[in-house]
Amino acid sequence: MKLSTVQNNVQTGLTGQEFTINSSAIAFELLVKDLYKDTPLSVVREIVLNAVDACRKNNGKVSITVPSHENPMLVVQDTGIGMDENFIYQVYTSFFSSTKNNSNDETGSFGLGAKTPLAYTDTFMIQSSKDGVENTFAIFKNDKGIPCIQKLDTKASDKTGTSVSVNIKKADICAFQDAITKVVSGLDAIPELLNADDKFNSNIIENFKNTHSLFLRDSYNERHTVSMGNIVYFFYIDRFIDNFKRAEINRFLNTKNYRFNLVANIGDLDISPSREELRDTDKNKKNIKKLFQEAVYKTFIDDFEKASVDLYRQEVDERLTEAENYFELNNEDYLAKTQAIKARYAEYDKAFDLLKEGDFPIAVAVSGKSLINTDAEKFVKRAVDIVGGLVGCAVTVLLVLIIGP
Repeated sequence: MKLSTVQNNVQTGLTGQEFTINSSAIAFELLVKDLYKDTPLSVVREIVLNAVDACRKNNGKVSITVPSHENPMLVVQDTGIGMDENFIYQVYTSFFSSTKNNSNDETGSFGLGAKTPLAYTDTFMIQSSKDGVENTFAIFKNDKGIPCIQKLDTKASDKTGTSVSVNIKKADICAFQDAITKVVSGLDAIPELLNADDKFNSNIIENFKNTHSLFLRDSYNERHTVSMGNIVYFFYIDRFIDNFKRAEINRFLNTKNYRFNLVANIGDLDISPSREELRDTDKNKKNIKKLFQEAVYKTFIDDFEKASVDLYRQEVDERLTEAENYFELNNEDYLAKTQAIKARYAEYDKAFDLLKEGDFPIAVAVSGKSLINTDAEKFVKRAVDIVGGLVGCAVTVLLVLIIGP
């Protein structure tokens, strides 16, 4: 992911000695262990997303071995492009040196993620195959607390891909299982899950479905989410939209409890180096507000497309116009849908007028052109309300003849 940077153009006329960072256990502790608020989630997220990125160029597959009390080992394996020995040394022995910060096609950028397991453990294993060679490495902290890398084995291989293995303490099994559920919910597809029981798989599917739904009605989670680069970030909307008026949004959505799952392109939002949260920047405020307003308006339009025909056209016009003005959107697709809805309700109104006059076949013919079965049922209900049960039955028969059962 390309990082947002600020060029320093201040001219002082001064020269001096550049600062350096001493390679010490304390420095590495600050860079790795103290960087993350939720260590299990960060470990799983960084390993899995590196595997996903490795599979983009060759359509490889990712699998996750879920740690359990019987097998307390987290293993993330991919059949991606793999890494040779030199590349492994480059990635794992240098902090803030990333191979992904010149592109928005991949998630990484800070040059920290590959080392994240050291925030949890003193040792983890890497096995990677590329160009017919498989190398196995141990990443560990030496007796001074400084990270080191040691090659353990080399052998021939006809495969490509990488495997990262981390031993999990039994007391942390549940935390890592929960972390896997959260990380997988943000991916484009659910990877192969090994050593997982039916309950775990069910939770994975439910969370994945909820995260990939734009709008969740009657949700009691006050935080919304935005996905960027397969990472799900939680946030409170008040933090990014000034003078946020929840009551107005409730009116548009016809609910008091809701959650939006927004989607941003990689690079559209500024994130913390730990990739755990969104930063408070003007860029984020601008883009979050835009994404949120578009999501509210899309949900509003979708609701009207499914709305009952017992809404009077005047109310439809008023609410659609109110929404357009409030959200100040100029999205041609949404505006086209708005006009289509208005046109459809105009047809309904014309049909209702004809019903009142007793011209039942013409009324059905007018409305039947655009009615689907669900709308047909609602149309009949309104017809019954307007002119009585017998006429409603007649309309039902005509609808069946015109648009089918």
